[in-house]
Amino acid sequence: MRARNRVHYFRLRDLGIRAIFRETFPSSIEMGRTALLRLGISGTATERTMAAFRIHDEELLDAQYAVHHDEAQLIQTTKEVSEQLREVFEADSAAPIVPDSGASSRDG
Repeated sequence: MRARNRVHYFRLRDLGIRAIFRETFPSSIEMGRTALLRLGISGTATERTMAAFRIHDEELLDAQYAVHHDEAQLIQTTKEVSEQLREVFEADSAAPIVPDSGASSRDG
């Protein structure tokens, strides 16, 4: 089943559907990947960043689903997990960025 957004995803899960494909998530990941590569970030660093974000988002989606009927808890959970992602990216940014020499030739 295809979910248009998070709310739709939650409704499908409430109906007992487990095989849910998120409509916009794959293209969002790909746009992020393309942006990082065009900024000259190495392929390895880009893939590491995208993998970290994908894991973060899947964890956030599960955490949000667990509390989606309680708006205050949903907001709090989102803030907490977003802070965790910020910390991960800050730690990652301390690592040296290796430019990809072919980045300017990518027209993707």
